[in-house]
Amino acid sequence: MKSNATEHVMNLKKHKPSYNLTFTIKRFAYIACLMYLMGMTHSLKTYATHLGKPKIQPDSLSIQDERDHIFSLLAYALVYQDWQGEQVPREKRRGYNIGALLVNEQNEPLAYNLNCITSTNNSTQHAEIRMITKYLEGSHQYNLRNCTVYTTLEPCAMCAGMILMTATKRVVYGQHDIEFSKAFERLAADHRASGGLGPYPRTVQVSPSSIPLCQQLDRQYETFLQSDAEKVLAKFLASESAKSIYQSAHPLLEQFNVLHPENIGIKRVALAFYQKILHSIDK
Repeated sequence: MKSNATEHVMNLKKHKPSYNLTFTIKRFAYIACLMYLMGMTHSLKTYATHLGKPKIQPDSLSIQDERDHIFSLLAYALVYQDWQGEQVPREKRRGYNIGALLVNEQNEPLAYNLNCITSTNNSTQHAEIRMITKYLEGSHQYNLRNCTVYTTLEPCAMCAGMILMTATKRVVYGQHDIEFSKAFERLAADHRASGGLGPYPRTVQVSPSSIPLCQQLDRQYETFLQSDAEKVLAKFLASESAKSIYQSAHPLLEQFNVLHPENIGIKRVALAFYQKILHSIDK
């Protein structure tokens, strides 16, 4: 007869597979739980790392919005290449650090110009005015029908008027001009209900650029207005804080991730135009 001890050993052997399986399941569950917690920790660290960083571009853009991003960045990048900084006396500067870019319906940059009110001693020589008049004179075109104007600063009433009179299709502007803003909206205002005038008979599609760079400029300008006694836009646009933002435009354009295949060639054209203007400045 087998002893009780022998029977106990035999019983353990019989149940050993079940015992090992239970232990394995528990160990697997423990490891899986540990890996999950480690993954959550990594995700939280990644989120915390990127929380304070501005996005290079939004997660999703329409085809047209993506094109507007490309050309808005191009306009800022070109202004930076002829930057007039604080170290240059105001009376010796070309003008304000403001630029305008003209693009046709085939998404080809046609012309570009800068504010030159100081070097010309002419207060009408805004970037938009110079760009439009010089392009029309050189190309012998009658108007800017189906073209888009990209500006680094919201156009004033004078520039808005010329843009309307040349039948420009669209305007995409960058930084808001707090003091001289909403020129297009004022021209489109209808005051007939109160006995006033109706809207101007010509219209243009106007939209602010959605690139983060413009939002940075708006925030920096608001800070500048709170701390600076003169509160002059030209002074802000010659400041180091504005310069650092403009300086980021070309790298952002190069890094811009084109999501729509239709716009790959457009980015290439924009970068080629940048190089063309850069070489002309160097000469």
